[in-house]
Amino acid sequence: MTSSLKISIDGKPERIREQGRRWLCLGLALAWSAIAPIASAQQDAARGRVLYETYCSGCHYEKLHERPRARSLVKSQADLRTQVMRWAPQTMHSFSSEEIEAVVSHLNRSHYKLDR
Repeated sequence: MTSSLKISIDGKPERIREQGRRWLCLGLALAWSAIAPIASAQQDAARGRVLYETYCSGCHYEKLHERPRARSLVKSQADLRTQVMRWAPQTMHSFSSEEIEAVVSHLNRSHYKLDR
């Protein structure tokens, strides 16, 4: 009676090696899905900083965002987004929605530190 079980060079049955590859691929996919949003958020904040420094810092300076919370119009990320959208036309730059989100991400990380 012959067995259809193939043995690889290292002595492990081929189906065990295949299962190992599947688990490795699944593990890598899960790791990437956990890391990708963090990397994306960091890229958004970096892009937002460049946009802010290019288009907004002519009228703003960093101390503007350091006022006491009680006096600030920004209490949430939605408020921050509203304020960025409100003042964006003053820059004479047509911001895309992705650019608005990048500026919001930068300001939140650098100054406001608001929860989603």
